[in-house]
Amino acid sequence: MELYAPSIKGGMKNINGQKYFVFEDGCFLGLQVLGNEVEPCFEGAAFFTYYEKLTDLINQMEKYIANSHEKGGTSEMTKFNFKLSDREKFEALWMLLNDKFNEENEYEVSYSIQEVYDSYALAFNYETGSYERIYYVKDDESDVVSITEREPVFIIDVTKDEYDALNALRAYNGGTYNKIDEKINEIDKITEENSEFVAKIDELNNAVSTLTIERDEEKQNYSNA
Repeated sequence: MELYAPSIKGGMKNINGQKYFVFEDGCFLGLQVLGNEVEPCFEGAAFFTYYEKLTDLINQMEKYIANSHEKGGTSEMTKFNFKLSDREKFEALWMLLNDKFNEENEYEVSYSIQEVYDSYALAFNYETGSYERIYYVKDDESDVVSITEREPVFIIDVTKDEYDALNALRAYNGGTYNKIDEKINEIDKITEENSEFVAKIDELNNAVSTLTIERDEEKQNYSNA
């Protein structure tokens, strides 16, 4: 049997002075009784996925060896690049983050994963009580996922209107909140400069109006003379 990892619900609790992960809810991907005449595991399981990949790899190697013998020479062997599914990336990252999830450490759980994106996962650190971005890379040669960086992030409480305004600011700032305060300062500076420019225009308009009145008075005096 295999549990669907994203469905697992629970949390860390102190029981008799020990820290345990208390399982509350979850769902199965599948359940199958094994035997000599059946698949090594049900198709939804990661083991079955790798079984199929290994079978394809062995078939390709046999073809390569056969072709090599027929040609009487050697050639460069094809490299295989397996693409990890979202579920496999989730499971690989979960195991990396929870390296003490074993009998020796009484199955201690340190992280839960909220979402997995193309370059990072959003995870909750139980020890610090905070969220983190877990940046990762995949080694195409060994088909292994590795964590490269962990960065604290903050989940804030906003209304729908506030959320829309924040997204508008992020879009204006090139799709990121990074250094957005500098962008706002630039806007404030431009607004201040614009106000000063408008004030100078008003001042010039008043001067032109005064000169126009004086000109008209001089013209009237000249006409009277």
